[in-house]
Amino acid sequence: MTNPDGHHAHPAARAERSAALPPTQPLSTRRGADPVPEAGAVLGDRYQLGEILARGGMSTVYRGLDHRTGRDVAVKVFRPGTDLGDADLRFHREVALLSSLNDPGLVAVVDADPGNAAEPYLVTELVVGPTLSQRIRHAPLTEHQVALLGAALSRTLAYVHEHGIVHRDVKPANILIAAPTEEHLGTPKLVDFGIAIAADGTRLTSANLTVGTPNYLSPEQVRGESVTPASDVYSLGLVLVEALTGDVAYPGTGLEAALARLSRPPLVPADTSRELRAVLTAMTASGPADRPDARQLAGRLDQVADTALAASSAPQQRSIVIAAAAVVATIAGIAGIAAVLSMSAPRQPAPANIAPPQAVQSNSGSTTAHRTDTVRGTVPGPLPAVVDPRSPSGHTSAAPAPGPASTGGAAGTRGAATTPGAPAVSAAPSTNPTTPATGSTSPSVSASSPTMSPPSPTSTPTPTVTP
Repeated sequence: MTNPDGHHAHPAARAERSAALPPTQPLSTRRGADPVPEAGAVLGDRYQLGEILARGGMSTVYRGLDHRTGRDVAVKVFRPGTDLGDADLRFHREVALLSSLNDPGLVAVVDADPGNAAEPYLVTELVVGPTLSQRIRHAPLTEHQVALLGAALSRTLAYVHEHGIVHRDVKPANILIAAPTEEHLGTPKLVDFGIAIAADGTRLTSANLTVGTPNYLSPEQVRGESVTPASDVYSLGLVLVEALTGDVAYPGTGLEAALARLSRPPLVPADTSRELRAVLTAMTASGPADRPDARQLAGRLDQVADTALAASSAPQQRSIVIAAAAVVATIAGIAGIAAVLSMSAPRQPAPANIAPPQAVQSNSGSTTAHRTDTVRGTVPGPLPAVVDPRSPSGHTSAAPAPGPASTGGAAGTRGAATTPGAPAVSAAPSTNPTTPATGSTSPSVSASSPTMSPPSPTSTPTPTVTP
């Protein structure tokens, strides 16, 4: 086997060295000042290390390549510090726990070598994406995103707690996001079970030291009391407050950050919805018994997520309606302006279909051009009949049509009014008297048969009343 520095360790020497150490001997004693494996090193003749993805106090996580399957994996190489004398036990416990658990919110274990290998390592599935800590630094989450993320993590914790395990180190750096999108915020991965303990409070540290990240410890952890699943719920509450605000609820380091929660509750923004505020307040209650369990918490956060989603979509729907109304109003305004412009535009009169001037032959025999105002294509209706007072027999004659009057006709015809184009009306049987001067026949209308003959195009009709 090749060491990280490229030298080959003698098998006999390695076996002698391993046999001399008890199984729970701190790794720092076994490794001393061994350097961190470099990129390109191969572990177990199978996993080639690549770039460093994360670095902690007792381990370093690499992006690795599984030469057997050709898949990318995450390789966690344990590098304990001198202050953790039970690092071997932690490593074995994490391998055992992750191997026994199977949940979508946990990384799947691919392989592990917790034995006498020169570099103890744990191989898991590779989650491509930032940690929640990196995501929060980019931008705080919305209420819907916080509730969505919290519900998913609560279900994972419920599964872990139901298997008798307390994580003890729930924090943004131990939560992986598959991708920086809202959809993947509902499928986070909870990692790093190195300091997890049994739900009965069994500790993995010597001298009963408090282990965890000071900024996310529960009050009972700070006071050195028994650690229960309620501690994970409290830590998750601080994580969600930080995701909502972008700021650590209890900043600082060491004892300062740890003691701050004993004097004041975490600050939740004033503009937080009533539903989410109530859930966060319950999660971060000082007493463990006052906090909901993880399974109940998942259901409450699901409801908050649905409510927040409906509230966030309502303004978008109103904006769409307002935009649509504006478009309709604009179209109506344009149509109205077009109508006004069309009404105010000058109209061109239709050309009158006036009959052309016709040649008219007068009684004297001369032919003159005479223009009539009769519209071509129209037929005048019958003129009203009038009583001739000079007629002893009550003969009727048509009322003369307006127009220029002309005189003419045979001598001895009394009171004969002549109007160009006006028909003659007679009560006697229909006759067509001949005009003495021209010999033309004038149209006549009988009272018993109101028929009309069109005027001759070459003579001027002369209305005649028959006595």
